[in-house]
Amino acid sequence: MKKIIILIMVIIMTGCSTDEMSEEYKIYNNYINELKENNKASEINNYLVSIELGKITDEETMYVLTLDNAQVDMYNIEVIVIHNQETDDIFPTSGIFEEKIDLTKENEDVKGIQLIGFIDNEIKDIEFKAMIKYIDEEGNEKKDYYIKQF
Repeated sequence: MKKIIILIMVIIMTGCSTDEMSEEYKIYNNYINELKENNKASEINNYLVSIELGKITDEETMYVLTLDNAQVDMYNIEVIVIHNQETDDIFPTSGIFEEKIDLTKENEDVKGIQLIGFIDNEIKDIEFKAMIKYIDEEGNEKKDYYIKQF
């Protein structure tokens, strides 16, 4: 009887934690699908965004997306970066599973956002796509797309 009660408690706790994450995973998956379908980069003038590659080992390369030098106040920022290579890893995000970040002219503590991921070295012709979603100074929701090929 004690084992049955413990089993029921485990099932209930697992179900609750899955439900709590399901909204975030829905957003994450929707953003991935949106990026896969999008082939047009936005004209980005309010901040700098870039992706750099760095070889870590003979088998692995690190990629870093950097968003910084905001020229306008940016609130509730969400960022995701994906690539066109097969992977079992989760794509790097900010503001989806994590607390949202604000980049403002007054905030001296936060200068930018970096997302880090890893890919195999054997990969050629890799394409990265990123989505940057935020609220601007006037309360308007903005969504920009960034595409970089190597």
